[in-house]
Amino acid sequence: MKKWISIGLLGMLLLASSCNKNDVNIDENIQEETIIEEELKTQDPEDIDLTQEQLMRDRFVVFLFTGPDIKEVKTYIDDNIRNAHTSLADDMLAELIVRGEVGLVEQMDLLFEENQRGIHTYLFDVYEKNADLFTNGYVFIGNEKEVLLSLVEDDVYKGHLIKLFDQGYGIYSAEGEFYPVVDYLSYLEDYGRYLGDMTKSYLSTLSEVVIEPTTIEDYLAIQPDVLKERAYHSEKFLIDYPGAPIEYRRNMSQSLTICLWKLASPNIFDGMLDEDFTVSAPMLQVYKEVLEEQKTPVVTFTVQSVTDWISTHEGGILGSYEDMDNLYNRANEIFNASQEMMQSLYPVD
Repeated sequence: MKKWISIGLLGMLLLASSCNKNDVNIDENIQEETIIEEELKTQDPEDIDLTQEQLMRDRFVVFLFTGPDIKEVKTYIDDNIRNAHTSLADDMLAELIVRGEVGLVEQMDLLFEENQRGIHTYLFDVYEKNADLFTNGYVFIGNEKEVLLSLVEDDVYKGHLIKLFDQGYGIYSAEGEFYPVVDYLSYLEDYGRYLGDMTKSYLSTLSEVVIEPTTIEDYLAIQPDVLKERAYHSEKFLIDYPGAPIEYRRNMSQSLTICLWKLASPNIFDGMLDEDFTVSAPMLQVYKEVLEEQKTPVVTFTVQSVTDWISTHEGGILGSYEDMDNLYNRANEIFNASQEMMQSLYPVD
């Protein structure tokens, strides 16, 4: 059995349960659990909830020290999360999510083994014959994983998919092939009612990014109004949850970085500029709304910098096909300034 413990998250759990990592003994912890259970019988009712929460947290720490794999962690959470207080439910999910993100590369073999490369063509064919059954295109997460499995008749391919799905992954397509992805949507659907706002916000934003990436091959892949809201959500998460797991903050910081780059660098190849190199009407509307709303500081700063720059060009014409270097260089300056501000306000590493 693979011995894998998420050190950062386990550290938080140990701190919360007043354990010392260097002194942990599984048998002693189990014995202590029995003592706590006996004490519950004689405790004041008003203190029982707190003690039960501590007992559940202690049990979870002990369970992690047994070296469970990700599937075993998921089973444990399935069996226990409904009885956990919100803070412990969040910690349980953090353990599962981070294990999934860290182990993502290891799952690639299930889709890229030399003798299994035909799975990609096979899955595209399955989708194209049944496209009306799916709502997220070539992204199979949430309940639609079961729909996909019901359509896969090849036992070997189905076995690979089941192994992925049982570990909390889905799949998505890019450049003609399928790749595993953490199924944030399933976690939100399955556990959302037990979780706090921080975890639900993280799962919701990452689900949206998986279903509809902000960029594809560096080009904007969502509508400008969606870009604006995604930028807000990413920055708001960093503002509201400075104590979120570092892995969450890294991912949300990356999401915000991508949004800032697209806000700072309108270009003609993804429709942000019209043929005459003026900013498109939908993008101008987004800029206007951001300056009126001023919801988050870095997004506002970025858009203010862009609009100030636009105002220095007669007729708002930002360049031409013959001279694109100046457009790129100025956009890069704005983006770099935005990045510095973001890293100053929301340091991650």
